[in-house]
Amino acid sequence: MRRGKIIARRFLAILIICLIGLGSLAGFPVTAKAQGASVVISVEKFSLGKGWIVEPDVVPITENETVASVLTRYMEEQGYPLVVKKNSSYGWYLVGIENADDGGALNIPSFIRDKAKKDGYTLTNDLTNTYAPTLQEFSYSSEKAGTTTSGWIYSVNDEIPSYTMDSYKLKNNDVVRLQFTLYGTGLDISGKEQGTTLYTRADKTALLTKLAYINQAPDAWLLTDSDKEAYEQACKVAQKLNATKTEVENAVNALPQNAVVWPETVVLSQTSLNLYDNDSAVALSAKVYPEETSFTKVTWSSENPEIAEVDEQGRVTPHNVGETVITATAQNGVSASCTVTVANRPYTSISLDKKALNLEAGNTSLLQVLGEPVNATEELKVSWESSDEAVASVSDTGEVTAKEAGTAVITAKTESGLSASCQVTVGNAKELAESAKTLIEALPDAGKLALEDAIQVKEANDAYQSLSEVSKGYLENRSELEAKLSRCVSAMETLEKKYTNVTNAESLITALPSLSALSMKDKGAVEAADAAYDALSEAEKALIDSASLKKLQSVKKRLSEMSEEIWETSEALSKISDEITLDDTEVIADAAELYDALEEQQKAQLSTELVQKLEDALTKLAARISEAADAVDTTKSVSLENAVTSDFVKGALARDLLFERLGLSQETEDKITAGKNWLKSGLQTKSGVSTDADWFVANTTEASDKTNEALKAIQKKYPDAKEGLSAFEISYQDIRTGEAYEPEKKLPLTITVKKLSKMEHPMVFTYIDGKLKKLEITIDKSAGTLTVKSDKTGLFVIADVPIPLTGLDLATSASVTKGGTLSLSPVKVPKNATTKVDYIWKSSDTSIATVDANGTVTGKKEGTVTITVSADGVKKAKASCKVTVISTANALSKTAADVIQETKSYILSSDKNPTVGSEWYALGLARSGLDLNDSYFTTYYNHFANYLEEKKGILTDSNYSDYSKAALTLTAIGKDARDIAGYNLFSYLADFSNVKKQGLNGPIWALIALKSNPDYSIPTVSGVSEQTTETKLVDYIVGKQLADGGWAFTGSQADSDMTGMALQALAPYYNKKGYEKVTAAINKGLDALGKIQLKTGGYGTMGTETSESGAQVLNALCALGIDPQSDARFIKNGKWLVENMISYHIDNSGFMHVKPGAGNNGGAAAGEVDGLATAQGMYSLVAYQRFLDGKTSLYDMSDLKVAAGAKGDGKGTGVTDPKANESTSNPESTSSNSGNKTSASSSGSSSAVKSSGSHSATTSSGRNSAAKSTANTSEKKNNASGSNASATNSAAKKTASDSKKTEEKKEKEGWSFDGEEYVPDEEAQLASADEGDKSTTKEKNSEEAETKTSDNASEKESGSFVKENLPWILCILCGAAVIGVCIYFKKKK
Repeated sequence: MRRGKIIARRFLAILIICLIGLGSLAGFPVTAKAQGASVVISVEKFSLGKGWIVEPDVVPITENETVASVLTRYMEEQGYPLVVKKNSSYGWYLVGIENADDGGALNIPSFIRDKAKKDGYTLTNDLTNTYAPTLQEFSYSSEKAGTTTSGWIYSVNDEIPSYTMDSYKLKNNDVVRLQFTLYGTGLDISGKEQGTTLYTRADKTALLTKLAYINQAPDAWLLTDSDKEAYEQACKVAQKLNATKTEVENAVNALPQNAVVWPETVVLSQTSLNLYDNDSAVALSAKVYPEETSFTKVTWSSENPEIAEVDEQGRVTPHNVGETVITATAQNGVSASCTVTVANRPYTSISLDKKALNLEAGNTSLLQVLGEPVNATEELKVSWESSDEAVASVSDTGEVTAKEAGTAVITAKTESGLSASCQVTVGNAKELAESAKTLIEALPDAGKLALEDAIQVKEANDAYQSLSEVSKGYLENRSELEAKLSRCVSAMETLEKKYTNVTNAESLITALPSLSALSMKDKGAVEAADAAYDALSEAEKALIDSASLKKLQSVKKRLSEMSEEIWETSEALSKISDEITLDDTEVIADAAELYDALEEQQKAQLSTELVQKLEDALTKLAARISEAADAVDTTKSVSLENAVTSDFVKGALARDLLFERLGLSQETEDKITAGKNWLKSGLQTKSGVSTDADWFVANTTEASDKTNEALKAIQKKYPDAKEGLSAFEISYQDIRTGEAYEPEKKLPLTITVKKLSKMEHPMVFTYIDGKLKKLEITIDKSAGTLTVKSDKTGLFVIADVPIPLTGLDLATSASVTKGGTLSLSPVKVPKNATTKVDYIWKSSDTSIATVDANGTVTGKKEGTVTITVSADGVKKAKASCKVTVISTANALSKTAADVIQETKSYILSSDKNPTVGSEWYALGLARSGLDLNDSYFTTYYNHFANYLEEKKGILTDSNYSDYSKAALTLTAIGKDARDIAGYNLFSYLADFSNVKKQGLNGPIWALIALKSNPDYSIPTVSGVSEQTTETKLVDYIVGKQLADGGWAFTGSQADSDMTGMALQALAPYYNKKGYEKVTAAINKGLDALGKIQLKTGGYGTMGTETSESGAQVLNALCALGIDPQSDARFIKNGKWLVENMISYHIDNSGFMHVKPGAGNNGGAAAGEVDGLATAQGMYSLVAYQRFLDGKTSLYDMSDLKVAAGAKGDGKGTGVTDPKANESTSNPESTSSNSGNKTSASSSGSSSAVKSSGSHSATTSSGRNSAAKSTANTSEKKNNASGSNASATNSAAKKTASDSKKTEEKKEKEGWSFDGEEYVPDEEAQLASADEGDKSTTKEKNSEEAETKTSDNASEKESGSFVKENLPWILCILCGAAVIGVCIYFKKKK
């Protein structure tokens, strides 16, 4: 009976298998979901009491995948390969699972054993698996136990299909169970079989699904002990075959109820990868998003493992040339791919086994190609060529055939362009031997070889080794040559062995691009260089150049940063959801910012899907913004609780963050702007306080009555403060976040104050944390408002704080012209006093001056009067001013314009060949309005450019104001002083120690030149001892101001020339904000000039009135915008400065230095036209005329456009040899070549003394043909550079002895003004701490020596000899005296 049952059951099993096979052949259709789907898989051996083979897991599926394909793939990955039969009878039939059973003891559920027992079988736990470790059909098979139909059965969603696994197409969220049945052909696992019901099988689909989810991240689910207990209990229920429905439901409900977050995106560390076929494994990394996903695992796969395979950790190993795709798939099927391209490792260089061959005609030699690196896998294909086929030819295999005497180069080339060559010398045996001998003898000794000698050694060795024995026989010292060659070859091999790895590593590092050129394409090269370095020993690493090592580290770091940037951007892009709302703005903005910051090469590494995701998100966000803007009704009041308003705020924020990326329409932009203004109008006025802040700032101010402490603090500081304060607690809210807003800058606050018009002196304070602070306010009493600016929040207090008047202040002195008026304005003490008062004015003598009720003084007659003002009703509030009534300025005998025109004609007729030395003439003519295209200027510039080129840009080595003078003049004629024939004249002024060599002159003229054009600046020059800056120049000049308010070259009393020049330099800063100290200095200087003005209206220096002194003061006043005709400070009894200047002009010519009969202050002859006086008189009147015409000042050339100056024509400088003057026999005569100059120095180069007032005895040829005395002056302020006097020698009348007398007299009495010419003491000048006396130094002495006439030559030479050598003679005499005294005392002792 039992045997019949067994046969019946076997027949039934066969029938089931046949039905499954037929089902396979029939191909039943099953729906499945494409990518993005997953299933739960559970592989169980519960019937054996052995639990799971694979616990419930989430497995991704692709479109049309079947149970068979998923199980095959998945179980293989888990280490449990399936054993499958495929044939026409069974179709796809699962036989078993490898490694699924360890063969240990069974724990068969008791209800199964009881059933077997009831059926007449003996089923115990003693059964064995003869197929272990494979668990397959007929495992544990026993007729006695009734287990002969054991095997595998699958179910999907708790249903056992009637067709094979390869026919069942899965769909998303299916639950697949693969169960081993031991007894009853499925009765044990299903509960029923052939009408027999063993138990009612509970549906465990939900339970297994939940367990699968928890298994993905147990730590995220099982947070408490109760969670863990519930999980353990659920696992027990799942393994219990006959668990009831209630048990299953309770187990599911007891598990943690976390939300399941499915993967949306997978991001790979790289989307493309280039590898060589013998590279080591390269790791890819993958991240699954969103970050809170319940499923973080990915599975890795390769489209073609034969090209490159990938392991479960994402390590990619290349194998063969080709392209494949590596894919990382999340558990729901979402995936990302990386394209891997595998190529042969190329050769980076090739060489030939011989560098040189010496062959006799007819002989052959085979060349072999060697490639680097040694691990290259590229096929080495080369082509051969000979530079001279007549001498030597080469075959396709590299065999060289010598043909006739000569030299040829054999070259091997690869398809990629690599090449190597060998020099072949063909000749007779003796010639070749001599050639090889020469190469060997030229080698250094073996002990002196360096790595760079490798080619030389190889060439010598190859040449010798290629010799025939016949050739070698011609070498008389063959053994010595061979020995040397052997030593050199051996030594070089040792060197190369030592340094080969180092050289290779350094060459790879050197070939790396710079950081700025580095891209992701260079990753392989960087890794190769790094690997080469890592492979070095510690000793070899020490030989790597530090710069190379630094470069390697830098590119590695940058490449790592670039990779991290790509990864970070990928992560950000992955966080963007598919359904975009305004709440996604921040995520999108972060992603867009990171993406836009990438370089193009980095962007190429990103997945196109991620990039498109960003673009789609921006498009959707723009639509949401437009919708939010459309929904706003700006006619309604603002309510932040309103959803429409809330959405608009989000939309406006999104627009601000992504404006350039969104491409919103103008209509939408206009609506957003209107909406922002609507928000501001509705949210930024509260409790009488209005602010003007960003659109997202809401004013949350409230009126406050907490003023007691504030009032005490105010009255402590301001005792007169009145009671009754107004106060507000001012605060703000950021409506974008709902949080408090702290202003980043001061916001304007307009506060409405009741009874403001009745307040005497309203003030606004902040009282925060016990600290009182006064705010600056703007009062609008008509509107009843106060406006302040503050970046604080807290208590703001408005108080009425009267400030009582305690006194009055008035200018102590003033002047007014007779018949003119002067307005006096008293100043309250304190200045902010709020007391309203009426002023009472009185004059001490109304016959001299009267004063009206408004403080207007009217001059009646010359004299001095005291004007007093007092405050009606306020005792001691009184002040007075001494007012001097003076005459008005006299009328001019000739207009400034007429004088300018006459002087201009005179200069142009006298200076027909302008060159270096004509600077001040050129400047005066240019600023007077002469056409800058005039030949005068083109001639001057050409000469100057030629001179500059001739001197290699060096105008001087001591008088650096020469550069300032040249810069001014060239700017005046429209040239850019920063580029004169290629030279930047300002670069020579960069060293402040050089600029100061001339004392105050240098900084004055450097600053004037610097400020002549708004684009000019002193360049920063490395290596200078002290860098010149504009601030340094200004501070230096201001710092030299004397106590009396003026400036001087030396001494403690103001000098009109130096004061005038200092004021010219400081004029651009007068009354300018931030330069109050400079303005104060200028005002003191003006007062000083007013005091030292002579009764004639002019100015003098060293006791003598000169035109040049007046010129400097006039230029200063015009630069400062002061009219000397109307400013009483500069009018003396009707005499004024311009009147005085014109009195020095000689009709239809130039200007005198001093007038006839005037004392001699060391300058030109009295009463005669003088070059320097003419130049300065001209440009000072030009300055005055420009002032009258409302033009820029003389040195403010911002009205000109400057252009770079070209090189000269190279045909001469116009400067002649200064010795040409020595041939002039008649000192009164005029040079016939009036256009030529002696030199830059002899024509008035700047010196270490101040300018215009005194003249030196130095002459300059070819300047003023009408002048009988010297016109070249030592340029006290650099101005003498422009002096252009007659080429006479009248100034050279004094002999050297006379000069010596003058020096002696000067030492005793100071300056001499008796008509003798001043000769400076060069040594004293150089040693003077104040930059001493007022003449040129070495340059001036050389000029003086050069301008002496031949009549006085011998006398000059003797005097000069004594003068120059006297110190040395005195030293020798003193030394002799000391020696004599020593000898005397020694003998006496």
